Amino acid sequence: MKQKSNWLFTGGIMAVLLTIMACSKKEAQTQKPQVQQTVLPANHADVFTGKSPLILNEYNGVSDSELLEGEGEDTYFGQVEGNGGDWIELVVTKNHFDARGFVLKWEDESESGQLVFSQDTFWADLPAGCIITITVNNKTNGGRDTDLTLNQESGDWWANICLTDETYISGDLEVTHKNWNLTILDAEGQTVFGPVGENAPGYTGSGVNSREAFKLQEGPTVSVNGESSYDDTESTTFGGPNTWAGEEMVQDFELLRTGKKTDTESSDEKPLKEGGLERSSRFFFEKLKTFDVPGLNAEIPQYCASEKLLMTTNPMWKTLDLFEVDSLLPPQIRALDFDEDEPEAQGLWTVSEPTSVAVHPSQPIAFVSVLGESITKSGRLIAFDLRKPTRGGFVLDFQVGIHPDSVAVSPDGKWAVVACEAQGHPDTVGSVWVLDIAGITAEARSYKETFKPKVYVFDNLRKVLDTPNGEIEPEYVTFDPLNRFVAVSCQENDAVVFISLNGEPKLEGQVFLPWGSEPDGISIINDVPNDEGKNGCLLAVAEEGKFDRYGNMRGQTISHIWFDPNDMTGVFQVMNRIDIRPLIDLDSLNDRRDPENIMLTRFKDRIISLTLVERGDRLIALDVTHPKKPELIGIVRAGDRPEGVTLVRTEQGLLFITGDEGDDEPYDGPGPGEITFALLSEK
Repeated sequence: MKQKSNWLFTGGIMAVLLTIMACSKKEAQTQKPQVQQTVLPANHADVFTGKSPLILNEYNGVSDSELLEGEGEDTYFGQVEGNGGDWIELVVTKNHFDARGFVLKWEDESESGQLVFSQDTFWADLPAGCIITITVNNKTNGGRDTDLTLNQESGDWWANICLTDETYISGDLEVTHKNWNLTILDAEGQTVFGPVGENAPGYTGSGVNSREAFKLQEGPTVSVNGESSYDDTESTTFGGPNTWAGEEMVQDFELLRTGKKTDTESSDEKPLKEGGLERSSRFFFEKLKTFDVPGLNAEIPQYCASEKLLMTTNPMWKTLDLFEVDSLLPPQIRALDFDEDEPEAQGLWTVSEPTSVAVHPSQPIAFVSVLGESITKSGRLIAFDLRKPTRGGFVLDFQVGIHPDSVAVSPDGKWAVVACEAQGHPDTVGSVWVLDIAGITAEARSYKETFKPKVYVFDNLRKVLDTPNGEIEPEYVTFDPLNRFVAVSCQENDAVVFISLNGEPKLEGQVFLPWGSEPDGISIINDVPNDEGKNGCLLAVAEEGKFDRYGNMRGQTISHIWFDPNDMTGVFQVMNRIDIRPLIDLDSLNDRRDPENIMLTRFKDRIISLTLVERGDRLIALDVTHPKKPELIGIVRAGDRPEGVTLVRTEQGLLFITGDEGDDEPYDGPGPGEITFALLSEK
């Protein structure tokens, strides 16, 4: 029996209520979320998120009678009680910076105070990239005396001010491990940085204790703020670039000091000492802003340029959340309210959980895959008109397989493909549904008059993959940019299958990955030469990985694989397989990072690979123009658990927008979902 749908109109603007399981309008309304927040300013309005000429890089929280934890030591002081006493480390991010009259305000749980820079000429013209440390103790008392010998020519970029010398600074300073934070004000009293400390939104640690310090774990730039990657540490580098990940990661000061770029947040890590990655010298990768979303979850984002709408799937509230985009650079978005009692009720609300969304390449149509009422029920693919005033009108409503997990639309708009995972189903191994949508238009239709596509179903993947037992779980869909074929990752079988779209769709071939890879997101780009100079396709795979029976983590890798699109059954050549664990500092190399999604694209005659690391909360940007010699562009922090990504090309560069799912909080419920904007630009 066909599922029924109910419609809800408010003030002439439609808010869609699609009843996947024959539930009544009254029942559905009882589940409707009450959205309180309709405008999304910067995260944590009390934290300055602009650009500052002076930033906090490190501070010492070690008590006077304690040593750095474990075998930790400082590169200047060594391993000594108190680790040099009370001190902070600042970095100048703007060239010819005049710091005269600037104020440093500090506070912890019980104390507060401030330091004021004098009018001495030392402060009048500071170079970008110089490090300023401020110590309470002089050398005799275990700290360092004032030393102002900045000499760029000889490579001396470090100056120290001791508070015993009041020529350059006045006030008091006490640095503790008790929720200490710092705010920087300019000479007019305007906040230019902070507050930054243990309570800042970018802080990822569990709290600074009496044997730890606090430091920035990304490149020092003018865009560092409270949302940047700060963490506690058991080792310090007083007066020098910060290190982390067992000293494998080192801050890159080169761009600040050469003056090539000082107005954005740069990529944060230098190459691994033993990771085989070169450092790209051509591009910047920077986080612009992370927004909280009002619906607790944000997973798969898509952007409709014609309507200036950003949308994200929200499984928690069973909505497709819509955001009006006022500006992409700098990003400014406004959430549309889902409450039918509000005049701006312009969101799409589904009773069953939406799993993915795709936008038609030339029409304002959103395609959304939604689950059935249980793991045994078929899901649906629905499509909506995104235009005003017909926003929310049905364009397509079609039953697909069990547990649809991903939907994609071909670049020419002819095909829509849904990967139906059938996760947890006792009998079904999963299927791929290929819908011929040529001729579809954005014209809103009644429910009974939606577009009727021709459909091809591939539910014999177990035979194709030679898997007599076990799940297949088709996971993610991506198209050949030339519309020749579609690729689908089969997570539980460590494989990617290809379906030809030349004529009637048919299974064309597959590539197998190492056991335990668990491929998730995949992406394809054309015209990439192999070792013999033959042009073909490059397949990028985010390999989520799983533990084997011995407790060893498999996968956790990024793979780039070359193949000939005219011979899908031929040789697939692995160009590189990058272990991401050393790139992201967690407590243990066995801890899960979960490469979740990946995107390949071209920019400035180069091939860019972007990976979303779900549990590591990071975005990794690589230059894979020469796939066997990938270059690390940079790593930036996203929101909690980035899940999906969409790309917008701007005059400034590639703007990546991620849907960040949010962390699971065992006591307080799921953490807030977020949307992150990150820009990749040319130096």
